[in-house]
Order: sequence, then C-alpha cells, then structure tokens
Amino acid sequence: MKLKLTTIICAAIILAEGVTTHGAPLHDATLVGYRHRIPYAWDAQRFAPHVSWKSPDGSEKWLFEAFIFLEGQDPVSGRTLVVAPSGHSATKEDWTRQLDLWLGKDCGVGALEKACAAAAGRIGDPPSKRKVIIGLPDAVMF
Repeated sequence: MKLKLTTIICAAIILAEGVTTHGAPLHDATLVGYRHRIPYAWDAQRFAPHVSWKSPDGSEKWLFEAFIFLEGQDPVSGRTLVVAPSGHSATKEDWTRQLDLWLGKDCGVGALEKACAAAAGRIGDPPSKRKVIIGLPDAVMF
C-alpha cells in the first residue's frame, strides 16, 4: 500500500507543479502503471479509452492530454524500483524489463503513439500534442 500511495503522491506533485508546454499549464493526465495487470504491457488497445471517449450523443472526443508513466516495483520479480522501507532493490534485468515496458515498439510510448494515431484518423488531430512524462525511479540498493 505504501508503494501505491507514493506513486499517487508523485503524480499529484507532477500535476501540482504545473508542468507546462509552450506556456500552457497541464490540466488532464492519466497515470500509466504496470504492476497491477497481467499482461503488464500497455498496448494500443489498453491506451484507447485513455486517449479518447464517446460522449452520450455518440461523438468521440480527445480525453487526456498527458500520460504519466510511473512504476515503483518490477511487475515480474516484485523488486523495488524506488526508495522504500522494505523490499529488495531491482536488478539490471528488472530495469531492462521496465524500460522495455515504457519504450517498447508495441507497448508503452510506442503503443500510445499508435492509439493516438488511430484516434486522430477517426476524429482529427488533437487540439495539442499529447505529452508523456516518465518518472524515473531511483536505482538504490538495499
């Protein structure tokens, strides 16, 4: 539970600090995490309901303007990617797996690009570029 709370607090701080692009404040973001789902990767299908939504009248609209990639624990080994009071530090293998989940061609940022392109094909370009924020945890040893 402490790890989830830490992740939520980190996301809140990112939003509260007013992350901006071209002077415009960041208003709507969603949290991208991995540990709670099998398979762990966020593919284009999983991103789709975060990219756009259908209103009650049936029209489709853009949804979140930013995607915050945060993870505090390796989804496979359970080792800790952040400073925590208990647990075991992530290994190079754990970190490589996490980077692959964030930056893989068919998952993470690559899948988000595909979901945004598919939505743009249906509803036109978004009012602004979608933003990606990746919270890099501390590589600490316990």
